[in-house]
Amino acid sequence: MRRCLSVIALLLLLGGTAQASPITYVLSGTGSGTVDGEEFTDLSFTFSFFGDTANVVGPSPFFTNEVATSPATLQITGFPLATLSGVLVFDFQTNSVVGIERCAFCEDIFDLAAPAFSTYDLTTALGPIPATLLSTLSDSQGLFSSSLGDIEFTSYAQDGTFEAQGGAPVPEPASLLLLGTGLAAVARRRLMQRP
Repeated sequence: MRRCLSVIALLLLLGGTAQASPITYVLSGTGSGTVDGEEFTDLSFTFSFFGDTANVVGPSPFFTNEVATSPATLQITGFPLATLSGVLVFDFQTNSVVGIERCAFCEDIFDLAAPAFSTYDLTTALGPIPATLLSTLSDSQGLFSSSLGDIEFTSYAQDGTFEAQGGAPVPEPASLLLLGTGLAAVARRRLMQRP
């Protein structure tokens, strides 16, 4: 009996009640630039990053989600869907900004500002939030590689939107192990109590 309680206590300490939750961050706006050398002017675009709340890191006030569960996408009106790699989503609460960048504290691709972002931590559904699309364009900041070739934004309209679409929490394997062990212990105890 002591051994069983010790094992359960150890599983409680190691397993916890972790939850993973798929989340999609969607940033949209209007911009101008080029796709593999082909110019576009004032077209709508939608950037989508598919992640998991278990991958959000950072102490407040800077949070990032760097691990995509599938390639990020960029849809520009009139062009095929582009896939991107090596990008992440961030929230800088001090400046009330969420955005997309190439790596933590690297070059921003898109930044959106709205008061709601001052308390957001990238772990819950939010929005859609109307936001101001900030110009982050200097030198090569608006240039990045995609499945369609190089995409470069040369200007943005100021109006943009951010939305975080979260799915239902999914228990992590350690939580499932803990639940299974607890059920096995209850079943064993009932069996041992029978005459």
